[in-house]
This record gives sequence, structure tokens and C-alpha cells, in this order.
Amino acid sequence: VLKDKLLFKKITRRVNEEQEAMDLTAKANVWQLWTDQTIEKRKKKAESDQRDRFKYILQYSTRGQRSTMEKEEIRRFIVKEMTCIPKTITFSEMDTLCNELDWIPYIGRSILFLQGDFGNVY
Repeated sequence: VLKDKLLFKKITRRVNEEQEAMDLTAKANVWQLWTDQTIEKRKKKAESDQRDRFKYILQYSTRGQRSTMEKEEIRRFIVKEMTCIPKTITFSEMDTLCNELDWIPYIGRSILFLQGDFGNVY
């Protein structure tokens, strides 16, 4: 009987240790999933905020009279999102472009008109 009790305690201890190890692994996996999802959500939120800020600037700032901060916001968005702008564009050309963009909402969509030295891009 004593031998059975010792064997039972030994097996119980081993099972408990294995269960604790599995619990730690499960907690680590859940933590990793949570951090990955949080990072992804924050990234999407930052992109959405940048897009909303870009739209707000185009809608409510005066074309040709934009501040340096507004032009910088537009510049960041253009570099990140628009592929029709050549990579060889100079800083002064980009500054002019950011200052001359127009916003015209049309049936739930938006159109950016780039004219002049940049050609006509719709």
C-alpha cells in the first residue's frame, strides 16, 4: 500500500509538472497572439488615421496656401500610397505638388486632379 501511495504521488507530481508546463506554453501562445493582433490593429488604425487626416487637409485647407505641416502630411501620404508619382521628383516639385492638389468629392468617391508640370492624372 505504501508503495502504491508513493507511486501515485510520483505520478501525480509528474502530471502536475507537465500540466504547468503546458499551461505556461498556452499562456505564451495566447500572449503572442494578443500582441500580434494588437500590433496589427494599431497599424491599421494608424493607416486609417493618416488617410482621414489626408482627406481632411485636402477638403478643408486652401489650395495654394497650405502650411508646411499640411504639405508634409500630404507628402507622406503621396510617397506611401500613390504609385503614379515618379520617384525622381525633387523636393521643390513635391512641395509644389502638395500645395496644388485639389479635392473634388464625386458620388461617394474622391478624385485628385494633378495638372500642370505633372500632366493630367485622375
